[in-house]
Amino acid sequence: MDKAVMFFQQMVDKGVHPNIVIYTHIIHGYCTLGEVDKACDLFQEMKQQRVKPNPVAYLTLIAALCRIGRLEDAMHIFTQMIDHGVPPNKAVYCCLIQGFCTHGGLVKVKELVSEMISKGMHLDVMFFGSVIDNLCKEGNVMKAQWVFDFVRRIGLSPDIIMYSSLMDGYCLIGKMEKALRVLDSMVSAGAG
Repeated sequence: MDKAVMFFQQMVDKGVHPNIVIYTHIIHGYCTLGEVDKACDLFQEMKQQRVKPNPVAYLTLIAALCRIGRLEDAMHIFTQMIDHGVPPNKAVYCCLIQGFCTHGGLVKVKELVSEMISKGMHLDVMFFGSVIDNLCKEGNVMKAQWVFDFVRRIGLSPDIIMYSSLMDGYCLIGKMEKALRVLDSMVSAGAG
């Protein structure tokens, strides 16, 4: 990353204007290293240089902010994206939903899912299965249960992986009776 930044700075110093691809690569590099503030600064610099962010640049920054729980900042970038005429795609929505599931704001999850559905984007069980699994592994079983119930409310049928993750989650926190209830529910639903 140090060499990439050095070459980037040399370009700028020599009057070569970086394009969106170069900016996005450097932003991605910062995000990968966990240097999200540097990525945000470069994102702002890019806009000041009149380089219009593309969906990949927005997604990269939103995903990084969501991973570290900076949801307010992620929503600010999301709003900028819309305001600048760049329509958010399914990947952007999924990052935000994952972020709000993990770091709070389950009401916002409903809002984002409703927005996606109204735009004709379809959610799949596999995405929510991943969210539930991650929440359970982190010990956030109550949030995982909420997501599981939400999946049912929006008309999706939980798969065996979702049931298994939820059972594992309850077992991890010592709630064996709830784990058995999930097993019974899985058998009743014919998912097992």
